[in-house]
Amino acid sequence: MKKFFVVFALLSAMVLVISCGGGSKPVDTSDTGETVTDEDGDTADESEPADDSEPSSDTEPDDQENPDTMPDNGDTQPDNDTDTDSGDSAPDQDADTDSGDTVPDQDSDADTDTTPVVPSMEEGIYLGIIGFNNDLTKKPIKRLTDANKSEFKSFISSLTQLNLTALYWADYSALDMMENFEISPDLQLKKVALVTFTDGLDNQSLSSDDFNPGPYDSHADYLDAIHSMIMDEEGIHGQPVTAYSIGLKGADVTDEDKFVNTLEMLATEESGDEKYFFRVSDMNEVGQLFADIAASLYSVSTTINVGVYIPGGYDNGQVIRYTFDNVSAATSSNLYIEATYHRSGSSRTLENIKYEGFIPGASTISSSATGPNNELYFQFNDLKYSNGDPVSQSEIISKSRLWKQTSSGAWDGETEMNMAELPPIIDEDKSSALIMLVLDSTTSLGSDFARMQNEAKNFVEILVNGGSGVTESSPCDDNPCATLANSTHICTVNGSDYVCGCNSGYTWNGWQCASTATPCNPNPCTSISYSTGVCTVSGSSYICGCQSGYNWNGSVCQSNGGSSLPECSTSNTGPCYDSTSHLTWSKKAASSYDWSGAGTYCDGLSEGGYSDWRLPNISELRTLIQNCSGTQMPGGSCGVIDTGNSSTSCLSSSCQGEDCYSCSADSSGGHSKFGETGGFWSSSTLSDNTDYAWYVVFYTGNVYGYNKSYNGSVRCVR
Repeated sequence: MKKFFVVFALLSAMVLVISCGGGSKPVDTSDTGETVTDEDGDTADESEPADDSEPSSDTEPDDQENPDTMPDNGDTQPDNDTDTDSGDSAPDQDADTDSGDTVPDQDSDADTDTTPVVPSMEEGIYLGIIGFNNDLTKKPIKRLTDANKSEFKSFISSLTQLNLTALYWADYSALDMMENFEISPDLQLKKVALVTFTDGLDNQSLSSDDFNPGPYDSHADYLDAIHSMIMDEEGIHGQPVTAYSIGLKGADVTDEDKFVNTLEMLATEESGDEKYFFRVSDMNEVGQLFADIAASLYSVSTTINVGVYIPGGYDNGQVIRYTFDNVSAATSSNLYIEATYHRSGSSRTLENIKYEGFIPGASTISSSATGPNNELYFQFNDLKYSNGDPVSQSEIISKSRLWKQTSSGAWDGETEMNMAELPPIIDEDKSSALIMLVLDSTTSLGSDFARMQNEAKNFVEILVNGGSGVTESSPCDDNPCATLANSTHICTVNGSDYVCGCNSGYTWNGWQCASTATPCNPNPCTSISYSTGVCTVSGSSYICGCQSGYNWNGSVCQSNGGSSLPECSTSNTGPCYDSTSHLTWSKKAASSYDWSGAGTYCDGLSEGGYSDWRLPNISELRTLIQNCSGTQMPGGSCGVIDTGNSSTSCLSSSCQGEDCYSCSADSSGGHSKFGETGGFWSSSTLSDNTDYAWYVVFYTGNVYGYNKSYNGSVRCVR
């Protein structure tokens, strides 16, 4: 930001020098010296500050200024030139329109203004979002409205987890995006804010020149540079930057002091009781902070004025109560405005105003506006809920009711006025706020990632409608089924979640309409001798369950000669047979391997009398998960599956919904049939990022993409 001031100062100094030089001597029109282009687009003498075209070697006095062939600054006589002048106070006899003349020119064509004019912009919240991990995923800054909020929420939902953390580059880029976002001169910008959530320390921004604009030699230098941008007195677009940082320390962060220092440096410095960085312990705190920050930013840009109608025929002294919480009795309300109706001559006012559940703003304003039956209109300005949140429009409009007090002190509902025709009127007085939301999207978040996404979407909702915990929303708001392939686009609420209707041949799996056609549909096992009739999908094929004494050989249930491998369990950790999935598992490899090494290990394994071992695909590996309804298989709603068929498999990062992170950690190994807590490789590669393969961590039962260059545990299958 300071660099712009320096450039402006230099340009100003140049203009001052040119102006002073031009006024010190007359102009020689006989010279044809070298010229350069000055800042207003005309040609000016390259070697002398005078307002003429004489070469610098000229030692004789200049001719009179009029006429000249160069732009003038500050002359008071008309010119007969052909250039654009700046600052003339008399008309020019030139052929174009001048800039700065105080009277019209005698020309016929308009100037070309090289400075772009930003069109007028509507007041409101202007929001951009960055998700960061190995790289940045950006949602450009755009005015946020109720109509397009689903666009921002969908962007948050589309973020996927990858390894490494380009935290510094994300915040640097967010500040740069706000600084370079063009705003119209008439926009009433009152707030510029940066909101950052992270669970770790930066380990990526110094690794690439593309991520290191300094370039900075150390993490400390990079962090100092970002803090200087935040605390720059010039701010962004004339407003100081208010930067909030929220940190939930991940398991891979071992230096607590460094973590807290990073949060401090990515935030505005504390002032009095105001705190801007927060070290939290769980996602509940993250959600509350998101809500609080969003509500405060919403209130900066929006003032809610609430107007109500009352019948005009009330007697003087009539006490009325307007409730806004959908109560069946006025005495049950916790959200109301009560007042005494006063009439004096032609004057109608409300007096002795009492507020319950509101913090009052300005006093009421009596209006001449009336309803169809001469109802009177009164407006209450800048109302907020008692917790400081802005008033929710939907609450005020949909849950209002007018009551009048009887002589006995009881309350009667108003029946003389049609409330449906005359609901409260919400008047929004808007200014603007410019906000960047920066979200950690790294694998270290584990199952907290999906929760973070939900809280970030709530952040967007509050920025639109205001109020924390006030607006009622449905999982089917902004119909999430409307854009899904193979869906009927019908959304049905299912508890705190939703279910989309699917076209024939497709079923809802918790996040998409998946084809019901699989190797097990129709069931081929029902006609196979010695089969139990249970069919399990395995890659592009199937496995049939076999009766005792028989094993599946790929096509039939074959006699095992009276003996069989032991059932897989915590006491029989391989080689063993899993009668549920009908898969045979090896022992866990003694060493860990990267993904390529894991496949090589299984291909070369000879164990239990078998040599046809291989690395399991993600669907097969998920059959070892237990006590985790989201990721165990069969039945788990996590969308990551590998059928061996590209039309029925789902292996892209977008398949990784929140159900893939739905279970809590279990250090006892309860999420594994073998009692293990480690992370294990599958053979299934992410279809949209071939550097990653799908991976199961039995400590949490989670399924996610893991960089193939990292080491993981291996158990082979056949």
